[in-house]
Amino acid sequence: MKFGNSLKDVSGIYSQYVTYRTLKKLVRAIELAEEGNLHKEPEISARQLWWFDSTAKTSISNISVEEVAFIRNLENEIVRVKRLHAAKYSELKDQLNDVFKRIHGGFDRDMLSSELDSIARQLVALERFIRQSKIMFYKILKKHDKRTPLQVGTWMLVRLEQEPFWTAAFDDVVIGLSDAYAEVRTFAGLGPTGKGAQFRDGADEGAEDFVRKTQKFLIKSEDIMFIKTTVIKYLPLDIFGRKKDPAELGPVDYASYLDSLRNFKDAAVINSIYLDNDELDMYHDRVGFEGPRGNLIRVRWYGDHANPPLYLFVERKTRRPFGSYSIDDAVKERFRIKETNMVGYISGEWNMGKKLETMVSRKKIKKEAAEKLWITSNDIQMEITNKHLCAAVRTVCRRSAFQQGKDQSLRLSLDTNLHMIDEADAQRDPTKTWYRDLSKRLSLSEVVKFPYAVLEIKTQTDPPAWVVDLMNSGVLIDGDRYSKFLYGTAQFRPSVVRFPPPWLERVTFLVKEPPVTPKLVSLYDTDKDASVLSASSSMTATPLASGV
Repeated sequence: MKFGNSLKDVSGIYSQYVTYRTLKKLVRAIELAEEGNLHKEPEISARQLWWFDSTAKTSISNISVEEVAFIRNLENEIVRVKRLHAAKYSELKDQLNDVFKRIHGGFDRDMLSSELDSIARQLVALERFIRQSKIMFYKILKKHDKRTPLQVGTWMLVRLEQEPFWTAAFDDVVIGLSDAYAEVRTFAGLGPTGKGAQFRDGADEGAEDFVRKTQKFLIKSEDIMFIKTTVIKYLPLDIFGRKKDPAELGPVDYASYLDSLRNFKDAAVINSIYLDNDELDMYHDRVGFEGPRGNLIRVRWYGDHANPPLYLFVERKTRRPFGSYSIDDAVKERFRIKETNMVGYISGEWNMGKKLETMVSRKKIKKEAAEKLWITSNDIQMEITNKHLCAAVRTVCRRSAFQQGKDQSLRLSLDTNLHMIDEADAQRDPTKTWYRDLSKRLSLSEVVKFPYAVLEIKTQTDPPAWVVDLMNSGVLIDGDRYSKFLYGTAQFRPSVVRFPPPWLERVTFLVKEPPVTPKLVSLYDTDKDASVLSASSSMTATPLASGV
């Protein structure tokens, strides 16, 4: 479907701010003017064109009045989008603050829940409008620069990137909605007491092992906000970094509380480095799973993708030989390790033995738990050394997690801005570092951006009715046991892969028709929200860090 036709989906107050067809007609008028050499202005000052690079020239000669009309209409469009975003964003926060004030005042809970539903619908509509407006700017700039001699795209993007709506994520409103829904459920007797979005510092991330069934779904970009607002109505966000529970606040504190949410994100940056060897034994075992095999070993941390933190998590997922193929029925084992010990751990020159003995002697861990951790860490290490595993594929994404406290019976996670990076690096010295140095440049062939979000529904019991309704809503695309590790390996090692995952052809077909975000040329190749890769043959880690 052509982009212009998709604008029919924009209705109500937002429709008046979409002038793509008008701008498209102006581009055509510029073409006609160029062909007939008509309506030329002898000279126009560079200061009249906000996008013009004043360091290059002081004026432009022979610019058509049609070109000036296009620029001015484009400026008007930016102002309209900017004003609407600011007004609606402020309105949503005011509505949310009003609900918070009345939660403790004995108001009807059904009415408050209905008001929160209305705020959620408005948020979804606003986010979709902003997203579509950004696509409109991309598309019209591409069309303009392709069909006219004056190239304005580069300067326009520099201007747009400074606008608040261009990087708007609405994290604070999403977190506030999660808190409000949770408190309404609590006071209505529909949920656990006193818990909104769960705020943790990661101290409970040391869980050793647990069993869960996982179903995976692909989510189009335009449906991400809808998924978030649907899930938080029943299950709160699980957020790193915040330790104060909103249930501890009184009604008079909520105004400042909502302002404080600007410092938090509804998603954490997650880095996962998957291990394999030159023969891709881990990959092929995972693809050809026919029993209690198909192990997956990865190292995970939260935060900056270029510089791992002090502690990492070594994890192993083992599939169990039962359950349907569409459900990933697996045991997950993990333990925490210092990053400085990873080189020795992978090479087999260092193990967890002395560390665990010290922890037991200092009474930081019980002897039984230490013995279990020793078995897990030693077993994983033996597999690493016996198979000569090393860093193979890295994934970087922003993960929104939804879970009620430490209750593992139901957990949903939504991965957005997902990138795969080839960890193979011939220049890396394995005796000094175990992962690729992302401060050095990567070629574009070493980075893959996956254009869909990935939703994982993890259960230990039968899913509740609202989860079943979500799965049957038509919004979720069956992920058919999609795996980031398998997908990245198949992309980076096609000559070594003996047989692809059974779902690869279908997913590849979906990727060829990316959702909403258009396929653009030159510096428009990727959405700024994910990363901006220039048309040159290399990139640095910095753009990726700012986008995830």
